[in-house]
Amino acid sequence: AAANGRLPCPASSASTIGLESFCTTATGGCTATTTYQSHGRCSNPFDGLLPAVSLGFGPTDNQGYALDGWAITPSNRLRYAVSNTALDVLSPPSLLTSQNGLKTAGISAVAGKSFLYVCSVTPGAPPASNCVPATATLTSTAPAIVYSVGGNAAQGGISADEKANPNPNGGDVDPVFVSHTRNSVAGSEFDDVVTWLSMNTLISRMVAAGSLP
Repeated sequence: AAANGRLPCPASSASTIGLESFCTTATGGCTATTTYQSHGRCSNPFDGLLPAVSLGFGPTDNQGYALDGWAITPSNRLRYAVSNTALDVLSPPSLLTSQNGLKTAGISAVAGKSFLYVCSVTPGAPPASNCVPATATLTSTAPAIVYSVGGNAAQGGISADEKANPNPNGGDVDPVFVSHTRNSVAGSEFDDVVTWLSMNTLISRMVAAGSLP
């Protein structure tokens, strides 16, 4: 973001290479491409992978995807999600993944806006749009999330909490994620490790780099 004036798009698991994956068009159906698109629309904003090749991040597997600390199976690839919020002032480029999108909109444009949610409990039936109850909201303004599906990657995603995060065995594809302490109780398993970027941190780093205001 500091270097390019935008956040990267997630990589697609279908691209077999750890590069950012965009849609070729700003609206409508999405045909994926690893070539940067000025509108910044990501092909897999919520269920993608960390674009390790684009970022120069390692270690990676032989297909260029970043691996977590378990690295037991191909399922142990680091997941990455980014907000696909667009503002009318940009119509239709993405606020955070189009080059200088945030600069064009202005810092004040993000005030009071919701982006990605992280909840301490499963928010309910998908697709979710916020945390339920509201007191379970850890954040509602995360521009980006990075997470590992943990040591149970190969067989995980069975519990409701793990299914709330896109994972190798299926999961909700929406802007709401779950994070809480590890649980090994059968039927309620949870070992995802979730971290997120704050909007304040993103803005401060971009200001320091001269990408904003």
